[in-house]
Amino acid sequence: MWDKVGQCGTMWDKVGQCGTKWGNVGQCGAMWDKVGQCGAMWDNVGQCGTMSDNVGQSGAMWDKVGQCGTKWGNVGQCGAMWDNVGQCGTMWDKVGQCGTMWGNVGQCGAMWDNVGRCGTMWGNVGQSGTKWDNVGQCGAMWDNVGQCGTMWDKVGQCWTKWGNVGQCGTKWGNVRAMWDKVGQCGTMWDKVGQCGAMWGNVGQCGEMWDKVGQCGTM
Repeated sequence: MWDKVGQCGTMWDKVGQCGTKWGNVGQCGAMWDKVGQCGAMWDNVGQCGTMSDNVGQSGAMWDKVGQCGTKWGNVGQCGAMWDNVGQCGTMWDKVGQCGTMWGNVGQCGAMWDNVGRCGTMWGNVGQSGTKWDNVGQCGAMWDNVGQCGTMWDKVGQCWTKWGNVGQCGTKWGNVRAMWDKVGQCGTMWDKVGQCGAMWGNVGQCGEMWDKVGQCGTM
């Protein structure tokens, strides 16, 4: 259904090999902005994360960043809850070397799930992330994952908002521009490709609802 893009995806903006639901982007992601190999839900980014902003190999829930974290902002190898960052942390504000507040994870993280060298707020993961699940070098807000992402599920080099996954996405899972936008310069809802434009456009220059190909239109 809806913007099925890939080999065996199934629903909403499925982009990859075997994703399944809502903005799944990767090999076997499952829901909302799933970006990685086998993530499962909301902004899962990594190999086998499962829920909300799961970033890593086998994270499980919200801002899961690491190898085998399990819940809310688990970041590390075997963290367990909210912003657990390290090897085997267990609950809230699990920080590594010099974290400071709520799930600060890394060397100089500052707040909530900050993971990296100089992250600052909520789930910042990387070198200079800033807010909620920022993962990368200079992400800024919610699940920013990459080099210069900015908001919600920013995954790539310079995404900006909600589940943006790619190089220059902009809003809501726009893996380019908006909602699960996946490509180089897509623009709206599930735009997947190089220059798609609206709702589930999938390809190079598709235009509307689940357009799949090179230059389909509706």
